[in-house]
Amino acid sequence: MGSSTPAAPPWTVGERAAQALRFEMGLGHGPIDVYDVASRRGVSVVFRDLGSDDGRYVFHNGRALMIVSAVCPEATRQRFTAAHELGHHELHRFSGDSETPTYLVDHDTFAKGERRETEANAFAATLLLPTEALRAEFPGRPRVELEDVVTLMRRYRVSLEVVVNRINNASIISSARRQALLDEGRGRVHELRGEEEQPRKDQVVPAGLEDSLRELYLAGLVPPERLSEALALSIKQIVARYGHPQPPQADVDDLIAELEANSESAQS
Repeated sequence: MGSSTPAAPPWTVGERAAQALRFEMGLGHGPIDVYDVASRRGVSVVFRDLGSDDGRYVFHNGRALMIVSAVCPEATRQRFTAAHELGHHELHRFSGDSETPTYLVDHDTFAKGERRETEANAFAATLLLPTEALRAEFPGRPRVELEDVVTLMRRYRVSLEVVVNRINNASIISSARRQALLDEGRGRVHELRGEEEQPRKDQVVPAGLEDSLRELYLAGLVPPERLSEALALSIKQIVARYGHPQPPQADVDDLIAELEANSESAQS
């Protein structure tokens, strides 16, 4: 009778993937520019009004796009969302088949959800604030004070919740101390942190990626609402600019071949 190896816990999967990426890219254990890291991994980053949602991730035909909320009031949350979407890229971009784009919607990157969302959150938290950095900061098991937390928030450009949860997950503080720091920090964190970084706003989608999204829309594979979010155009403007999608039975093989040909032409 055969036996199967149980799947690793989702938190472990995400944490290991982030550690592997830092090692592969030679990032060490210090602060990073997550947008630069995403770009170097081949992911285009744009900022759009997504209403109450945090982010989107799209992957098709070798091209990747993350859309981060431009109306989020906190730059730290934008940065965590970007790291979360990068986690989807590293872990889940091939979750669809060759004919269907991978399209993931993140209503709330901090919400508890399905396995791949937990994996992406673990990836994001570890990428932004590595366990090794925390253990170097707090050798042994000291009493961590709010001022220590704020120092890490400033250095790694992450939120109170990310720092405190990471210190707890690294077994440096107890769950009770974690809650005490959160309770204390939520009333004083802005006072202690000082001037707030401004969130990022809209950026232009690269032309080649816009062409791919347009083709997917015309083939009926991306709904107009999603194209509207990515390109910051109204649905009326989408229809006026690109026309109406083809019937659902459009030949996907022909579409993929056309996109590949366009990509090769652009590179030559």
